[in-house]
Amino acid sequence: MTQKEHISQTGRKLDVHHIQPAKMFDCPEKRNALSNLITLCQTCHLEIWEPMAPLRPDIADVVVS
Repeated sequence: MTQKEHISQTGRKLDVHHIQPAKMFDCPEKRNALSNLITLCQTCHLEIWEPMAPLRPDIADVVVS
């Protein structure tokens, strides 16, 4: 889903998820490195990815509506 579609459906921007939890890093550059971030819709972020943290689900297995 695009940012525009997400805003239209939910009234808010896509979420940004830290693959390795932010609290695991002292260095802000490593914490927020693009390799440690992924954009997700709110539902996927809160219901799929957060319960798995710090594990990173296989992107191919995540069903996006």
